Amino acid sequence: MNISLKKIGTLIIFIVSISILSGWGLFEPQATITSIEVDAATLAESYDIDTFELSSINIKVTYSDGKFRLIPITEAMLSSEDQALLSTVGEHIITINYEGFTKIITLNLSTKLTSKKYVYFGSFPQTVVADSNLISSLNSLTSTNTKGYYEYEGCEYMKAKATPYSNIYQFMNGETIKYGTTYYFKVEPIKWRVLEEVDDTYTLLSEYIIDKQIFDNSSNNYENSIMREWLNNVFYNLSFSTLEKTSILTTVVDNSASTTISSSNPNACNNTNDKVYLLSYQEAISSTYGFTLNSARTSFTTDLVRAIGVYMAIDSKYYANGNWWLRSPYLFYEFQSMNIDDYGSIQPFNPVYTAAIGARPAIRIIASKYNQ
Repeated sequence: MNISLKKIGTLIIFIVSISILSGWGLFEPQATITSIEVDAATLAESYDIDTFELSSINIKVTYSDGKFRLIPITEAMLSSEDQALLSTVGEHIITINYEGFTKIITLNLSTKLTSKKYVYFGSFPQTVVADSNLISSLNSLTSTNTKGYYEYEGCEYMKAKATPYSNIYQFMNGETIKYGTTYYFKVEPIKWRVLEEVDDTYTLLSEYIIDKQIFDNSSNNYENSIMREWLNNVFYNLSFSTLEKTSILTTVVDNSASTTISSSNPNACNNTNDKVYLLSYQEAISSTYGFTLNSARTSFTTDLVRAIGVYMAIDSKYYANGNWWLRSPYLFYEFQSMNIDDYGSIQPFNPVYTAAIGARPAIRIIASKYNQ
């Protein structure tokens, strides 16, 4: 009887001990990794290569018990080949390895992402006039100045009849553009992106698509194109005062095949001496100019170009971006030229007479004169 009670007591103690130990988790099986993924909140669209830290990106490690951990990515998780890519500018596909699991991510490494610089120089019609009183006053004017602009209270305005590419396009103020309606557009300072600053010279590119202009009627020869004539006469004289013109340098524009998509391009033309020009294919992919990502090449449409027929994107991510010409000819056909689309991608060919593509002029100016 005593032996049985002793056995029962021992059994009870054993059961209680097991219960306690189980409660402490000492006998639970260890949780295992079920998946890894990149923590999207820590992954940026692009990075400045000079300041990029791999450990700023986390992976989310999920375990079989439903719990997870956020772990910074280290170089030990990458192959030696992928590690080498982190020191070069561009878009890189990187494979992360962790405890037998892999995950692929895309890293966009660029330069000067935090030092983009702009200047305002010259002027051109851009923003639609929405004030009814101002419109009434402008309607009462009967003559324009030598540039074809209406002058009112110290400002200049351009009048244009709307011929939008689509009847759903809107101005920046949200007003739907009505085909056939006459609008006024205020002449405003042109915003230029500084592509390069060397010694006392700024290389500038219009930040926005500034006007609608075909490349030519039939040929992609930039030297003889309608576009080049328009840039160096119409645009140049409309946009810059006599004083401002003294700051603009004459650029020897390289139109050789080496500046196009192929060094054997048969449609390359002679070099030109220009005050205003378009970028070449090679300039549009130049890391020196900051064009390592498609997003760096996208350009916004002004109210004016939306109204007069330049195509613009209407999807939310790229809304109001337009297409703009390069000076480089297509490789195979002499009636097609290159342009940048609303996603920032380079399109190798478009008929030179396409009317829905806009212009982003480029100039070089004397920096010290601009800063006076």
